[in-house]
Amino acid sequence: MSKTTTKQRVAIWGILILTVFSTVALYAGIVITQQNTTKESAELAQAQAKFDENVKTQQAKVDARVAEEITPKVTELSNKYYPEFSNYKDSAKSFNAASVKELTTNELKEGDGSEIMSGFTDYSMYYIGWQPDGTTFDSSFDGEALTAPLAGDGSYITGWSEGVIGMKVGGIREITIPSDKAYSESGTGTEGEDGYIAPNTPLKFIVMAIPKADIVTESSISSEIPYPKGTFDLCIQSYKEYIDQYGQEIVEQYICGTYANEEE
Repeated sequence: MSKTTTKQRVAIWGILILTVFSTVALYAGIVITQQNTTKESAELAQAQAKFDENVKTQQAKVDARVAEEITPKVTELSNKYYPEFSNYKDSAKSFNAASVKELTTNELKEGDGSEIMSGFTDYSMYYIGWQPDGTTFDSSFDGEALTAPLAGDGSYITGWSEGVIGMKVGGIREITIPSDKAYSESGTGTEGEDGYIAPNTPLKFIVMAIPKADIVTESSISSEIPYPKGTFDLCIQSYKEYIDQYGQEIVEQYICGTYANEEE
């Protein structure tokens, strides 16, 4: 029977010891990695929780201002104009989409105020809009009341901006808009969700022009109220995975930019 030499035994023991140390080192590395991952996950969860808390704190202040500065005026205007505009609440009826080749208007009530012309913005609008199948995709109605009227600044689809030309404040008009002056080939919204308008869809609106409503918007109030200090950095931490995917600049500008408005 052959026997191992002393050198061979030393080599074998060396290999065994090296294997044991390698296994221990590998296991230790796995444990450390898991610990680091757990720590990062805990830090991320903590940052997200604090970020959400800061956002809610700011929104609560916005809501308080809205209740004080916007809601009473919206209610006052609703009480004034709902009785008349509610006559058109159920006006959405199906129509032949293929027959809508050009922009047309139908005066439902002649106004007695200023005439709306290009560049004229001294008015506000209540509205109801629907699609060829009769589905209302948006309106000023909120149950038995009206929401805040839209500003007459002309920043709407082409057919709307052109369709109100010649209308007088105080009037009510039906506007039929071909798809190329609505949302054209792009459509708008997400299919299956409320407000979705498919590509190449003509639309109908009934609009009511009223004197310009002196109402601030919630977004303008929100821009005036800063977030708690540190919210921007918390946002960056919360969206770290997006940084890895899209880059720091994209996240800072398009996702977290709003939260840079912080308290001193």
